[in-house]
Amino acid sequence: MRFIEVSEYGEQQFYRLTGVKRTVFELMVEGVSAALSGRGRRPTLSVQDQLLLTLCYWREYRSQFHVASSFGVSEATVCRTVKKVEGALLKDKRFHLPGKKALHNGSLDLTVIVVDASEQRVERPQKNSKALHLVVDSTGLKVYGEGEWKVRQHGWSKHRTWRKVHLGVDEASGELLAVAVTSPLRHDKDALTDLLEQVDQLDLSLQQVSGDGGYDFMTCHRDITQRGAIATIPPRRNACPNPRGETPQRDAALRRIQELAGHSRSKKRQEWARQRWKEESGYHRRSLVETAVFRLKNIFGDKLSSRGFEAQANEVFLRCAALNRMTHLRMTHLGMPQSYAI
Repeated sequence: MRFIEVSEYGEQQFYRLTGVKRTVFELMVEGVSAALSGRGRRPTLSVQDQLLLTLCYWREYRSQFHVASSFGVSEATVCRTVKKVEGALLKDKRFHLPGKKALHNGSLDLTVIVVDASEQRVERPQKNSKALHLVVDSTGLKVYGEGEWKVRQHGWSKHRTWRKVHLGVDEASGELLAVAVTSPLRHDKDALTDLLEQVDQLDLSLQQVSGDGGYDFMTCHRDITQRGAIATIPPRRNACPNPRGETPQRDAALRRIQELAGHSRSKKRQEWARQRWKEESGYHRRSLVETAVFRLKNIFGDKLSSRGFEAQANEVFLRCAALNRMTHLRMTHLGMPQSYAI
């Protein structure tokens, strides 16, 4: 793509491609030409092409590799071109803001040129268009403590402290829908109610909730059943049906496991039956919450820098909000990989 092709576009198409009007583009060409004239050898790209390359790089959020492929140049050329054009526009008084004193003066007649970097706002997916499958789990973030090397070499001199982060993730999109920060002493079953209440406020159609064996408690099954959702929680190996029938879904899971095992008491047969039940119920989709935990720690780290509990909770919420933003934009280089079956 070169400027000779873009010059044939209409005004609206030109604006949608570059983010600026044609008259503004011509002014920018004049400024860049004046700044780059007489510098070094003749470049591969014309001034118009260099400016168009920079605007495409700003507007489309593409990598330098993709921009280089479109313009038929190398990545190094793209990097140098963007830096040169940015520097030239910043030196031109028509394309930069004055200093703080001049802005506070209030008597300036400013003409600010803004590059439209987003044609339309990023819309969140319509999650209520289909039923929600919520996968839940918890992890820990270190607050105080010493490094592993120091403890191994010299022993610990102060106790470690953690904050427990409970997450509720949308199985389909990977979005964090519910977050709760507690002390490390609070059990997962006690935090499930908070997660479900946060999902209730989103006005979503909750169909299924999947969690590991740490949620195999009567209170968890009751909270999920009251919302009309399916509880996909593996029963304990020594579990028995509830004599009062207060956990019908759990009792049904126990009966199905016994059917698959052929009512055999063999440990190997029981384990095989439990694996078959997990496959039938879709329990393995719960591993997607572990993927979210990995992304959270890999991008932002496994430590909290704040000291107070409220500040630590806000820090966790900000990290989760940023992670959701990355998920919405599908920015694979920021931790949202696109997976394909092979």
